[in-house]
Amino acid sequence: MFGDQSDRAMETVRTLAKDQGAKVQATASAVVDEAMNIADEAAAELGAKLPSGEEIVDAAESKVREAASRLREASGVDTGQEPGDRSTG
Repeated sequence: MFGDQSDRAMETVRTLAKDQGAKVQATASAVVDEAMNIADEAAAELGAKLPSGEEIVDAAESKVREAASRLREASGVDTGQEPGDRSTG
């Protein structure tokens, strides 16, 4: 009699463990899927906020032109002034 009760109890425990294990795996899978969705959304949002390659090149070109203009002014090339002479007169 003790053998039958023990066998049934062990079978119940095995079934319960198997069911709970399946639930844990399903939950873990759902968590991983949601984390991937969040990462994809964040990447898309960040990508939308970043400038395009062309915009980056245009901005860099503009900065280089500004720097070249300042260097020209400082050297007096366009104004006929001596290098470093910033007088207007």
